[in-house]
Amino acid sequence: MILRQDIKPDTFQKHPLVKWGLVQKDPRVKRSLHGKPKLSASAFNSWAENPTAFITSYILKLKSDPSQAMMRGNVAEDILYKVLMNTVNYDDIDKECEKLFRHKTAMIGEENERQKEIKDLNGYKGRTKTYNGYIKNAYDRIKVFKQPKKYQDHVWYYLEAFDCFADGWKDFSYDDFDLDLKTTAKMNSALPLNYRRQLAFYRMKDNRDQKLLLATKEKAELYVLDDSYKQSKEEIYHIINTMFIALSECNSVEELLERYYPNWEFWKFNIKQKEELRKLISATHIRTWKEREEDKAFEKGIS
Repeated sequence: MILRQDIKPDTFQKHPLVKWGLVQKDPRVKRSLHGKPKLSASAFNSWAENPTAFITSYILKLKSDPSQAMMRGNVAEDILYKVLMNTVNYDDIDKECEKLFRHKTAMIGEENERQKEIKDLNGYKGRTKTYNGYIKNAYDRIKVFKQPKKYQDHVWYYLEAFDCFADGWKDFSYDDFDLDLKTTAKMNSALPLNYRRQLAFYRMKDNRDQKLLLATKEKAELYVLDDSYKQSKEEIYHIINTMFIALSECNSVEELLERYYPNWEFWKFNIKQKEELRKLISATHIRTWKEREEDKAFEKGIS
């Protein structure tokens, strides 16, 4: 059993992110940026969706185990970029995709799952309909933009209101806009809220236009961040503000878990995270609110 109460914030640090060790450590970025307080779109979206999920992932470090679905998006981005840059021929997509996907998922999941993901990536002929697959659908929508100028470009800029840095990675960068690719099992009728905030977060750097290419095995849709930018930016500031207040006021994982109780149906919690979180919450809530209040009153009486 892993007990995480021994995770202690550095209360000598005034900045809430530095206090909780939420600083740049990514080996992909230059070392001069390491140690600086940083916040990603996935982090503040996690807080907005479920604060306990943020605590679990970013403070307790209980990350989700890699899955084949997660690797699907990585493979789609990589192969799509190579096709756009003419280092892989369009006719070779199926072969290159299967080779890369099998390499990335060699130790993940079962073979029947792997075969299904590869089929969805590459497309297939069903009983009543032919599916082009994630990569070819995405390519049909993005090929008009031709070759991107950059791939996996690092987002890094200063958020003055919070004295921290914005951190992230953009999939494809062109002369006049940036584009992110997401693969999903089901198409949305409108730009999903968490994606909208992510695009707004990237646009806040230099006001460049941001687009999202959402691909399924059936089709791909291109979304553009336009009239919602101002509202999204305001939401981002409000979310970060609530996060910073909580991280500033709480001086232990126990205090955070006493403030936020998890929604166990939250889809991003895997079985391992739920099991460890339940153990920790049980240990945290041994003493009730009434007992704690009585202790406070007793201490106040002594003083």
